[in-house]
Amino acid sequence: MDFTAGMSNPWHSEGAADSLKNILSMADSAGILPKLNVLETEDNQKELYQTLPSLKLIRILKEIQDLNQRLHRVTLDIQRLCQDKEMKDITNTEVLEQRIAEVQQMNSHLEAIIGQKSSLVARLQKPFVKDFLHVEAAYQQYVCEALPCLVPTVSNLPMQLENIDWGVQLNLTNLDELLSDVTGILAGQEHLCLGVSMQRQAMHSLASRLRHTTETVRDHP
Repeated sequence: MDFTAGMSNPWHSEGAADSLKNILSMADSAGILPKLNVLETEDNQKELYQTLPSLKLIRILKEIQDLNQRLHRVTLDIQRLCQDKEMKDITNTEVLEQRIAEVQQMNSHLEAIIGQKSSLVARLQKPFVKDFLHVEAAYQQYVCEALPCLVPTVSNLPMQLENIDWGVQLNLTNLDELLSDVTGILAGQEHLCLGVSMQRQAMHSLASRLRHTTETVRDHP
């Protein structure tokens, strides 16, 4: 049987790889090559990848390539996030709404100032409207430092005046009676505290006795 009938010359191709491919195709079609099991082939590939240094190198290079691709994607994501952070004042709607609200508030404030322009100019031309303190320039700094210290005293002045008025109107003729009443109240509080202390000691003693009785009954059933 002629296996080469109807087939082209395998050595006629210009490349050696094409010639080898043609020879293998001829051997496969003629049934010379054995049929390989796919599972066995995969197992053999795994064993070869684990044993042969060249295949190990190929596998490592492939993993490195995959890692480089993942690193490239992560780098692109980081660059995109950085660009979003830099451009959020223009692209983020929430930031834009906040900026618009601030501009509107500033616009309203400026409109109010323009509406009160005449009174503002008059106030600037005449800054002293009511009574004011005449202080020389050399002492203005000391006055500015002293005024914050005087504010609490001045704010408490009405209460201090009420205390003085109450002290003036206070009648001390019955002071002895008040002191005797206070002494009686303190004596009653002292007696009450002693009673509470004695009750606490009695409760502690009773608890210790009960604990001792319980342990005795447990040891001698």
